[in-house]
Amino acid sequence: MNVLILNSAHSKYPKGSDSWIQATVMAVRSLAEQDVHILCSTAPSPWDIVTYLAGINSMNIRLIIMAGDGETGYREFERLMDEFALDKIRTSPLFMGEQCPRQPKNTWKFRDRFALENADVVYPVSIRTGGRLDTLVKENNIGAEIRNLFRIPWTVQKQKRRRDFTEHTVNPFPHGSWLVHWSRASKGPWPGEKAWKFYRDLIAHSDIYVRSAGETLVRILAEQKIRSSSWHLPADRFAVSFTSLEPENAVQLMRWRKRFVQYTFEPYGIGIKRSTLAGLGGAEVRYEKASGNNSAKNIFCQSPGKLGDWTKEKEWRFPGDCNLDEIDRNDMLIIVPDKSSAEKIQPRIDKDFNFHILFKD
Repeated sequence: MNVLILNSAHSKYPKGSDSWIQATVMAVRSLAEQDVHILCSTAPSPWDIVTYLAGINSMNIRLIIMAGDGETGYREFERLMDEFALDKIRTSPLFMGEQCPRQPKNTWKFRDRFALENADVVYPVSIRTGGRLDTLVKENNIGAEIRNLFRIPWTVQKQKRRRDFTEHTVNPFPHGSWLVHWSRASKGPWPGEKAWKFYRDLIAHSDIYVRSAGETLVRILAEQKIRSSSWHLPADRFAVSFTSLEPENAVQLMRWRKRFVQYTFEPYGIGIKRSTLAGLGGAEVRYEKASGNNSAKNIFCQSPGKLGDWTKEKEWRFPGDCNLDEIDRNDMLIIVPDKSSAEKIQPRIDKDFNFHILFKD
């Protein structure tokens, strides 16, 4: 018997204590005691978390693959097995076929209907009234049995007040010329992190968002590495971004971007002396229109921007990952917004880092 657990979309920054996650955990644990196959998939997070929970509860999984059963489909199946640490014996692929749309959101619609068509029993958990899943469940064209055993009301998550960092008075950095890599919350797993690790931490530490800007800073310090990104860079090129802006000017650019559902950056970061970073290969970004192959491939060149003005960021870049264990502690600052944040972070890392409290109040 194929069973399906359904949740509508929720916050991009979920906590393990969220009611829909708690209800989903209960549903999976209950169904794991029965002789059933669970239909699983990935993206967005309500699908991810069912897949993770089914895996750790040793359920028989039919993993929906958004591709045909050719080489591409089997490669995707292997990738997802690794991403969610699934048991090869208990997991089998269920391919959607080559007619699956290419655009992610269109693919999701196609996948949702496909999942319902292959289900014998459907367990809605937290479904938004009038939403796509609600419509599909009500249509129920194949006559799957709908069981509301674990169902809870879908509610709009109370929006946390977006902070205006410009309201605070900034403490100047110690004497010297500093470059800063500011962190921010990650929507889901950190770059390079397996999905199962994110969901493991999400369930284990239910009172916080486990990939917040503060937690991101802790990871950087634990790994002694700022991981590089390909954001706004030529294909297959990676770098770490810094800014030469003074702290009081950098704070003016810390704002919530509704379009991207995230802050530009947040008041957690790592400062490195300019001369030190330059000596290791870092360099200032040149803002210019791309011209010729050299500009197109140079990680130290950047368009000034079409919709926004990127020049305001006064960016520096460091090619590849930035290894902090190559930098003298006296040439580095760990930046946190307030004393409370420092007291939470400091016991989790080496004691010999120099902390800088960004805000006076």
